[in-house]
Amino acid sequence: MGGTKADGILFFEKYLGIAHENTIAMGDEENDLAMISAAGVGVAMPNAADFIRKSADYVPEHDNNMGGVAEVIRRFTV
Repeated sequence: MGGTKADGILFFEKYLGIAHENTIAMGDEENDLAMISAAGVGVAMPNAADFIRKSADYVPEHDNNMGGVAEVIRRFTV
């Protein structure tokens, strides 16, 4: 097992028995790209670089300083 954020997502899916489609990863920097791609739902914050936003499944209206994380939680959880 490697030490990347993507590796962490995949490890915890197996370790905790979480279905891949039930994982969410959020990020805004280049080092988050693999993690965003590895999760069931990859979220790029609106202040992320264009290439990161294009690789994401979802981009919230607000960034992490203005309620973006809460927006994602409300959108993807019951």
